[in-house]
Amino acid sequence: FVSSQQTPQGVTVNTSGDSRLDYLVDRLYSLENRISRAEDSLRASRDEVKTGRAETASDLRSLSELVQSGQSRAEEGRKAVEGSVSALSAEIREVRQQAQEGVALA
Repeated sequence: FVSSQQTPQGVTVNTSGDSRLDYLVDRLYSLENRISRAEDSLRASRDEVKTGRAETASDLRSLSELVQSGQSRAEEGRKAVEGSVSALSAEIREVRQQAQEGVALA
């Protein structure tokens, strides 16, 4: 008596009630299931990696924008300080000149 079984992956196996063949068919089912679970796990891992990459890229863009903003503010601050230093230097020169003129008059 010959019969056949089809595995979940579509593989047809002819069996004849032989216990060794039954064992091998069971092993084939088991391996196909393990392969299917591994494929599912791999797909899930790939999705996680894609999501992680997208999140990392977004975080890097945000960080880059933050750095650029900080650099712009630092440049504005530097210019303001330079302007203040320049104004103070001019004022100091003026006071010195007035002091020299006052000493010369006295």
